[in-house]
Amino acid sequence: MPSLPTQLLVAASGLALYIIVKRWYRRSASGLKSIPRAAGGHWLWGHEKDAWATPDAGFYTSNFEKNGQVFVMRAGLFSDDILAISDPGALTHMFTKHPYDYPKSAFMRTCAERLTGRSLVWAEGEEHKHQRSVLNPAFTHESVKQMGPEVRDASEKLVNILKEHITDSERTTAREKDRGDDTVEINALDWCCRATLQVIGSVGFGYDFQLGETDDARAIMQSFRDLVTVGMTPIGYIAPLVLRAFPFITELPVKAIQAQGGVKLILKRLAREIVEEKRRINGSEIKGKDLLSTLLRMKDVHGYQLDQILDHVSICRLVLSDFIY
Repeated sequence: MPSLPTQLLVAASGLALYIIVKRWYRRSASGLKSIPRAAGGHWLWGHEKDAWATPDAGFYTSNFEKNGQVFVMRAGLFSDDILAISDPGALTHMFTKHPYDYPKSAFMRTCAERLTGRSLVWAEGEEHKHQRSVLNPAFTHESVKQMGPEVRDASEKLVNILKEHITDSERTTAREKDRGDDTVEINALDWCCRATLQVIGSVGFGYDFQLGETDDARAIMQSFRDLVTVGMTPIGYIAPLVLRAFPFITELPVKAIQAQGGVKLILKRLAREIVEEKRRINGSEIKGKDLLSTLLRMKDVHGYQLDQILDHVSICRLVLSDFIY
């Protein structure tokens, strides 16, 4: 019987041969052979490590300058090659004119479901069309116009609390002038996130996050900060590659993986509590102009379950992520 080192050597050799043959077959059968390819690339991480490590999308900018508006880059962990596109006409063709001809990958749908549930972001094909028809009444011109007072209210709250914050900081600064420090620092991003979360709570499901001062608001914002912090470390680009190569990992009960859906779970829990409160007060009649109330009134018409309605509300987390990232 072969020794353990020999068995390991044979297994490693077999794996290496499999990877080489697989890459050769993909390259020879690919329809991307005539498209310019990015130079270099790590044998294991492909070009994705370079794309992550280069600030301000420098990797893509330099390759678009060298290769034109379309080029091919090697994916990490021996996955399929990636097509990078900046041509406006091609992007319009894919995202506007023929979106259903370019479905999301299974990996992207898994990520979308973890972050926002089986919502519009997750849906494809006929399901996506159906969900759009359900959501359209909530985003008509008149509906969006009615959101104006909520936005103004959040802005006024932000201005008032910022004034108090600056005044308190100035008092502290005045006591520290003897030490040569007379500046007041403000984290504008943090304050914008608070205001955005306030609008999301009001417009999304009629909830007051008290401009980021409630326990749930702090938990949501901390969850985003943790994700951003991880994204700035090597694990930030390695983890997606591993999950893409081995998608079953997303189902493992690992805290770091399950935490990705933390914001979704908080929003859905709050929305569920609000629904129960609305029903307790108003019975079967649902009042309110927020997104949740609008969807609940249409629930029976479209045959949706409550959990599906709550998934739509969790899409609001994507709005907040635009300010965090």
